[in-house]
Amino acid sequence: MLWNLTKKLGSRKQDSELSYKNTVEAKAAVVEQDSEKQLDEMLNIKEDKIIIQFTGASPASEGLLVGFFISNGFSRKITCTNVSLILMDSNKRVLARQTFDGDTIGEVNSRSEKACVARFLPKNVFVSKLPSDSQLCFDLS
Repeated sequence: MLWNLTKKLGSRKQDSELSYKNTVEAKAAVVEQDSEKQLDEMLNIKEDKIIIQFTGASPASEGLLVGFFISNGFSRKITCTNVSLILMDSNKRVLARQTFDGDTIGEVNSRSEKACVARFLPKNVFVSKLPSDSQLCFDLS
């Protein structure tokens, strides 16, 4: 359902535009005051490191969908080709393991984060229910 707020608010439309403009300018001023290092910390970007952060998982008809962020703390973009990922619990017990092609992550620009989703096939998921303390990491073996 679409609402026509202009009719309901009348002259308040201009006030909301000014408020939005002031908010954007205020946020821009705060960002300008923050150093690049503080901004990187806010985004979970660590200098010269690649970090993967698990955000959640949900069952799907064709396996398990796993969401995560990958952050690139290097001064150059990275391109992921074949990436092996492991989903583990807090005791380091492997819950799922699979290798993904480059399209799953692709390129991550320098000093930035990227949201990704990977589909683990049913044959690569070893538990029926994921514990709340699950974590995702690169398989370096």
